[in-house]
Amino acid sequence: MNIKNKNIAITGTLSSKRSDIVAMIEKNGGQFSKSVTRNTDLLVRGTTKVCQNYIHSISGKEVIHNGEAKTSKAIKLGIPVISEADLIKTIH
Repeated sequence: MNIKNKNIAITGTLSSKRSDIVAMIEKNGGQFSKSVTRNTDLLVRGTTKVCQNYIHSISGKEVIHNGEAKTSKAIKLGIPVISEADLIKTIH
């Protein structure tokens, strides 16, 4: 798979530094996106920790956070989800 001109988001904990993965994506013609949207072509998923709900420090409202938001959204939008290892294999 060629990642040139592809919008790629990352989620979870990666084995490499996130900045290194972003640099690798951009070096190979991809565009890094911080969030998953309809314009996202690919989501690279590392391990994801399930987090507890928390109280937002400014609004005081409870925030439900399960650590899977980007992955769930990508699946809902039909965006392919691959591992960090698969991304590296694709590029090399």
